[in-house]
Amino acid sequence: MKRSIQPLLPLLLVLLWMGCSRDKEILVPDNTAPPDPTVENIVKENYVHRAYIGLLGRKATPTEYDHAYNLLDQANLSQSSREQMLTEIMARDEYSWNLYVQSNELLLDGTDTSEIQQTVLIYSLLLQDSAYAPFWGILQEAITELNSILDAPGDLRDGIINHAQMQRRLVDNAIYDDLNMGSLNFVISLFQKLLQRFPTSDELDQGVLMVDGFSANVFLQNGDSKSEFLDIFFASKDYAEGQVRDVFSRFLFRDPTSTEMASYSQSLRNSQSYDQLLISVLSSDEYVGVK
Repeated sequence: MKRSIQPLLPLLLVLLWMGCSRDKEILVPDNTAPPDPTVENIVKENYVHRAYIGLLGRKATPTEYDHAYNLLDQANLSQSSREQMLTEIMARDEYSWNLYVQSNELLLDGTDTSEIQQTVLIYSLLLQDSAYAPFWGILQEAITELNSILDAPGDLRDGIINHAQMQRRLVDNAIYDDLNMGSLNFVISLFQKLLQRFPTSDELDQGVLMVDGFSANVFLQNGDSKSEFLDIFFASKDYAEGQVRDVFSRFLFRDPTSTEMASYSQSLRNSQSYDQLLISVLSSDEYVGVK
């Protein structure tokens, strides 16, 4: 005799419903999960480390780290707290020295201070030799230029010169001339290292003429000497754009957009403050890592 399963259907339906619902979440109204601070803390920790390494070339000491982290943490990573932390880091003597070292490596292949001092000593001895009397003026000028390199880190720290003027000292001397022999190589190296591009044929021709002492026009400015060429070069929009391009490349690992380039380069030309350029980029959400 067959037994009917109809009386069991309600029970089977309940069991089936329970099986299908076992893995579903149970939603409780007005129940908000507590915030997870882990990611935010890691962002702040990494930001402190990256800022110290980027600006001073070293990690923060435990005391420095605690101070910087607490500053950011108490202000919930606000824009003002970021800028304050960066400003405090830049106030250290190591900051100006690190800027000098970076530019020295770029422009003078990392020429050591002792090597510069040795060259100054040799030139000074030649000034005492009457056989070199016809060259004393040139030697004295070379000594002055080399001493200006030795003074650059301290002058940068004390605000006597800015970042552009420090870089100018590093390219206006006998060591840079020896590394880039001839006016042609001199002009090309400046464009490649500081503008991150090759000069146009007209820029190259006019630049070489001006460096060699002939009247020429570079960046729509007239000049007839190496000194005037450097004046024009370091005051140009192209130099400011080169600095912006370099900062974006080193810290954000990308090129600036056209809008960013226009904004940052104009700000740099107006303020003449490389420090402010760094603060603007290193305090951005993109560099901090909160985007």
